[in-house]
Amino acid sequence: MFNIDKLKLNILALIPLFLLFLPSFGFVVGNKGIVLYYVCLVIFFVIITFTNLKKYVKRILLLYKITPFKYVVYFVLWVLISGFINMLIGHYKFSVFIYYITSLILIDYCLTYLLPCFLYDNKKYNLKFLIKFLFIAYFFIFCFGLVEFIGKTFNISAIINIKLFLSNLREVNLDDIGQITRVSSVFQEPGWFGGFIFINMPIIYKICLSKYKLFENKFMNIIIKHSLVPLMLFNILVCQSAIWFVFCIILTIIFFKQKLKKIVYKYNLVFIIFLSLLVFISVLLIQKIDSTKLEFYKRIVDFWCNLLTPTNLSIVLPTLWTRIQCYIATFKIGLENFIYGVGIGNVQNLIYYKFNMMNNLTGEILYNMQTTTRNYSMKYNGAILWQYFAELGFVGVFLYYYFIYKLIKYINNCKRFIFNIEYDFLLGLKFSLISIACIIFYDITEAYYYIWFLFGLVNIFILKVYYNRGGKDNIE
Repeated sequence: MFNIDKLKLNILALIPLFLLFLPSFGFVVGNKGIVLYYVCLVIFFVIITFTNLKKYVKRILLLYKITPFKYVVYFVLWVLISGFINMLIGHYKFSVFIYYITSLILIDYCLTYLLPCFLYDNKKYNLKFLIKFLFIAYFFIFCFGLVEFIGKTFNISAIINIKLFLSNLREVNLDDIGQITRVSSVFQEPGWFGGFIFINMPIIYKICLSKYKLFENKFMNIIIKHSLVPLMLFNILVCQSAIWFVFCIILTIIFFKQKLKKIVYKYNLVFIIFLSLLVFISVLLIQKIDSTKLEFYKRIVDFWCNLLTPTNLSIVLPTLWTRIQCYIATFKIGLENFIYGVGIGNVQNLIYYKFNMMNNLTGEILYNMQTTTRNYSMKYNGAILWQYFAELGFVGVFLYYYFIYKLIKYINNCKRFIFNIEYDFLLGLKFSLISIACIIFYDITEAYYYIWFLFGLVNIFILKVYYNRGGKDNIE
């Protein structure tokens, strides 16, 4: 055991929280990308654990008892069982298994999931502080997206150089082909940025439209709370991810369906006629737009114009067709290993052979196959549903979905004990978790650790209710 100054501990706690919103920052050791967030997260947990080991062991046991953490444990146990089975039958190398258990399961998932609770243990980082920190992070990420758009549009070298400098800090550099005008903010590529916006959209809507103040400072409240929604909507346009743009429209309609119903009920025929005219005019404008001259709207326009013609869609949006072919290949691997899968992180070692048996592969997949070197371990476009089905089997997919279901159930049980802006945040968080559960068939790869931080935020509300009620009841 050792003592550490309280101020230093507060600063140490802030570092992984800050790096959580810089997901691509890292470095390369050998042929492995090391995420800087992982390193600081491990250091944080090691130091605070040794400051008071008994206290944090009790905290873990309490989380296991009263929160959905027990379902994370069940999920991790199945990952271990699946891995051991695959090692026994020769599908899995022990070194690969240890690498993914350490970097992905223990650090990426478990420590990120526990991070909010260990921050909450420090009174300085209470629930209101974390909500404010999240929104400040959203604000700066979206502002940087705006700055990046201005820099690329007007070819401002100073802004472009800042973007290149940030790109060089990534643990993996992706090709910038076809992304010259697209905005990715702090993320490695525009699609990841679009996914980040989609996941956080319900939380942002709920807090920004809340009657409660986010900040006591009037100026801060106006700047962040009242400008965040326009900034968010602007960024989903300029990242030019057609699929995420469509998903965000659908999510917005679902999120505001009650208000839309009231408008339709109040204005009835007038509203329906106005909406029909708006859609009709929009279709006419889309048909008139020369997408080669209007690069800003190119991907979105191409998507809408070819939505009903899959052949054309695969040509104008080859990345979408690449995803679909990757999902098909991953699903086939899962069907062959239905119960226990092929082991966490092992699809990349097997998908090359599956692609070899498929026809009409996209140029991106063929390029990845040609540049694959290490034992046919290759890059591919992943999504949690198909990836878990292939790597952990049906049991793994069930445990993951059941965990999200329990998170949502715990939120419903917490709602009656939470008030003011925290209540609005909790409702937004619930909608975000539902959105994650619905969208994992398309995107959010296993390395998208931010969602595990959102999962962990649910525990803070549970702990708050538990402590406020004297620690007597389990709210499940």
